[in-house]
Amino acid sequence: MTHWKVYHKYKLTDHIEYKDIGIYSSKENAEKAISRLKTKNSLKDTVYNFRIRKVFALFKLRL
Repeated sequence: MTHWKVYHKYKLTDHIEYKDIGIYSSKENAEKAISRLKTKNSLKDTVYNFRIRKVFALFKLRL
């Protein structure tokens, strides 16, 4: 099963930080999440630092 992980990468004065945003069932949903987040005040200056990564699940999660 394929999922899509969204994270935000940004540089601080002495190192690089990664912030996990979420895991989505489709790439389209991941892109929609990024579109929504680009308007947030805390992320407006670094909107180009969002990344989407394909991840695989070995089993189905049951919640």
